[in-house]
Amino acid sequence: MDDKKCPESKDSLGHKTWVLLHSIAAHFPLTPTEKTKQSYKDFFETFPYIYPSYSCAKDFQELMSSTPPETESRESLQLWLCKVHNIINKKLNKQEFSCKIKDLELRWRKGPPECYPEQADDIDENNIVF
Repeated sequence: MDDKKCPESKDSLGHKTWVLLHSIAAHFPLTPTEKTKQSYKDFFETFPYIYPSYSCAKDFQELMSSTPPETESRESLQLWLCKVHNIINKKLNKQEFSCKIKDLELRWRKGPPECYPEQADDIDENNIVF
């Protein structure tokens, strides 16, 4: 076992970032207020300015200019993020993902049954208020 405490590699950081971003989109409220919509839009537009990888941040900044976040609904945000993720994956010669909403919901919000030994969902997106 290696005791070194090293910073994340670019690939590892990228993977974990996508997990975070997709999870955020998957738990976007079903009935968002205008303030919530704007807060999420602001988050996604600001995020690339603080991202620790310069080249990734630059690419994401450009995408935010050409493909701004769509925050009208959970579905629109999930589809937008999937589209953006696939644009980046294509540029990196990585596999593109299905952007079918049922696939996105299963992967990022619900998960298959084996993810939940006891049927428990401790996140109630309708109780999130901004």
